[in-house]
Amino acid sequence: MVTILYFTLYNHFLRLFMSASENNELLHQALSAHQQSLSAATSTLERQLKMAMNSSEVAGNLNQFNYVLDDYLRQHQMDLSTLAMLAGVSKNTMTRLKKSVESCRIDTLNAVLNVMGMEIVIARKAQTDE
Repeated sequence: MVTILYFTLYNHFLRLFMSASENNELLHQALSAHQQSLSAATSTLERQLKMAMNSSEVAGNLNQFNYVLDDYLRQHQMDLSTLAMLAGVSKNTMTRLKKSVESCRIDTLNAVLNVMGMEIVIARKAQTDE
């Protein structure tokens, strides 16, 4: 009788242990799959970010503003006065902006770029190999 009780208790604990072990394995598999999906998503986002930063959508930096501006005016058959009016700035402000973009106010530059369908972007400088 004691042997049967021992055997029954042993089987019960064995089933509990196996059940817990199986649950741990399932949990481990689920966590592993989740980690892999997060890694894949992160890799995809990193690739998209790198492609966007190397994309031709980047028109240039402040030093190239005049080229971008002239190209926009030519493509849209527009003069500085019209662009100034659309941006809500004076013709004189637009002329000063064209002469020296570095000394203009950010909100002025942003207004002009907004009309052009562009925006100011802050990005890390490209690393140069020395």
